Amino acid sequence: MVSGARSWNAGHEGPTPSAVDPIAALNELAGALDRIGDALVAIDAAALLEEEPRLGRAVGAVAGLHEIADRAAARAAAARVRASLLRCRRLGASISMIVRALTPGVYDKAGGFVSQAASVALRVEG
Repeated sequence: MVSGARSWNAGHEGPTPSAVDPIAALNELAGALDRIGDALVAIDAAALLEEEPRLGRAVGAVAGLHEIADRAAARAAAARVRASLLRCRRLGASISMIVRALTPGVYDKAGGFVSQAASVALRVEG
């Protein structure tokens, strides 16, 4: 792990993977992504930060899934997760483009100023 980075489940004492209902876990992940998308639309940084621990728990629960009895319901829930994630990606890309349009330039990874004309446009496919 990168120094200073937090683990996705830091401080989480959740249920064991066998105790997690797969459909509920997928629905919780979709719900967390929906709330993040809503916070992006509202440009609400506090709501984004508030959602981070819930997103971490939801990702952890989904990552721990091993057996799914109702595959049809799981496919439907996974489709909702994909749609919610795509919405967040598109909103994030839109916000990035707006910021680029409103700022005279950007900074590269080394901290050097790069003129806006030289910056690369971000494209999200879905």
